[in-house]
Amino acid sequence: MKKSLLLFTIISFIHAGPSLAAGLYFSPTGGTYAKGSTLKVNLGVNTSGENVNAVQANFSYPTDKLQFTSISAGGSALTIIAERSGGGGYVKLAGGTPNPGFSGSKHLGTAYFKVLSDSGTAALNFMGDSAVLRNSDNQNVLAGQGTAKFNFSASLPSPTPSAPLQISDVSASPTLSDVSISWTTDAKSTSVVEYGLDTRYGLATSSAQLTTNHQLSLTLFLLPGITYHYQVKSSDGTGVEVTSPDLTFSIPGTTTAPSPSPSIPLPARPRPDLTWIIVSIGLIATIAIGTSIFLWAKFKKSRPPIL
Repeated sequence: MKKSLLLFTIISFIHAGPSLAAGLYFSPTGGTYAKGSTLKVNLGVNTSGENVNAVQANFSYPTDKLQFTSISAGGSALTIIAERSGGGGYVKLAGGTPNPGFSGSKHLGTAYFKVLSDSGTAALNFMGDSAVLRNSDNQNVLAGQGTAKFNFSASLPSPTPSAPLQISDVSASPTLSDVSISWTTDAKSTSVVEYGLDTRYGLATSSAQLTTNHQLSLTLFLLPGITYHYQVKSSDGTGVEVTSPDLTFSIPGTTTAPSPSPSIPLPARPRPDLTWIIVSIGLIATIAIGTSIFLWAKFKKSRPPIL
């Protein structure tokens, strides 16, 4: 529900406000890539001194040259991700950061493509429904929309493979007001924690500082007694990103349920006395047999003799 509301707010203010200052950009803006290789493009925003609280960054790409594979919000200035999707020639990333927002030149996310062509070029262009909202009045202050252009070839020299980034010692330390998430990496890298009520997460906090000892504090939308899912991500300077498995934590405390009404015990039913039943049956049988013998004797006595 919060994701949909944030996305609606972003779209509602796309054309609002006369003040235009911020810009969206790609990084890198060019280069040559071989067919079958991976093209990684970073998305960024420059607020030009404005404090902003929400960004919608939508861009197009040629489907005959590139195949969309994924988009990551690792290291993003957006702490709440409302939309993250791609395919069919379009990529969309939307999210926000609560008051006071953020300012300056910030990383938003990273899009990944597979190169389909061994020749020609491909241009990436931000679309007209992109927006950057100012924190003070939710006015759209987007002025500039950067472009990127990439060339393709049949093959390129294979780079020297590097050892993959490793995450270890992931732990959560919840208190009554927040949760501290910590982990280590074997190389300096960024810090991202995504969390939520299930493995779709939806909430995130991050730091672009490169370090091997990572620690982030979670404070938004935490309730006592609720189990939350989370995962951590780190990305090094070469663009290698690693993600931990899904983990969980709970905030201390419980929700007290009303006590059930005390039940009134029912009186126990008396069990029948087996001895009394047996005696009663014997008495009835004796009376019946005695009565039969008496009647038979009386009948025989009163019967006249047979001549």
